[in-house]
Amino acid sequence: MRNLVSGLGIGLVWLVLAEVSRADFVYSYAFDRANYTADPGGTVEVRVFLQEVVTGGDRSRLANDGLVSAGVRVRFDVAPLPSRPAGVANLADILPNLVAFDDPFGPVKGLGLGSYAEFTETVGLTSPAIHATSIAPDTFRVFLGSFRFTVGSVPGEVTTIRALDVPTTNDTITGTGFELDPLIRVGEATIGMTAVPEPRSVILLALGLVGLLALGPWPKRWVRVVQQRGLFHRASHCRP
Repeated sequence: MRNLVSGLGIGLVWLVLAEVSRADFVYSYAFDRANYTADPGGTVEVRVFLQEVVTGGDRSRLANDGLVSAGVRVRFDVAPLPSRPAGVANLADILPNLVAFDDPFGPVKGLGLGSYAEFTETVGLTSPAIHATSIAPDTFRVFLGSFRFTVGSVPGEVTTIRALDVPTTNDTITGTGFELDPLIRVGEATIGMTAVPEPRSVILLALGLVGLLALGPWPKRWVRVVQQRGLFHRASHCRP
């Protein structure tokens, strides 16, 4: 019994030490922007990174050991869901970092239409691990890849996207074989639309230009007034 209690005590000590060590590293998926915009029906490329924040004076795993494999899933069905959300349309819009993760057998892509896109990637057998870049004191990032989103068509609507670990896989591994998957926190960003002019404003502007052109060549006195007021850079722009 005494040996059992002693063994349990040692086990608990190791668990506590492991948690303390783990607490010195914070891993999360990160986007290159917090908010993306594109024209209605247009596309925008979303870049995804694995980020590590090191505290307590520890050495960076990503900068020193690097990654030999990685994976990420990006969901675009996050509530509240707009009526015309942005989304990844096909597998060609999933763009892993093939320069770094150069396994000749290629990455594995997945697409759940209307809900998520994902990939897993690996370095070749003879290739080195992919090391992180420092972006701030004690903060490091590895570029994983991109997703090309097609934006919706309803003005004012915003789609929330969420990066998370690919479920049921152990695919984010350091150069020393350390598994990071259960430690990675989710990352979020939004995709919206660039502002478009109201139809009424466009029509009024067009009518005004038509009216000006209908007047024919402008007298020099009018041209000087227009130039002084800064309406046009050159009077010739206003002539038919």
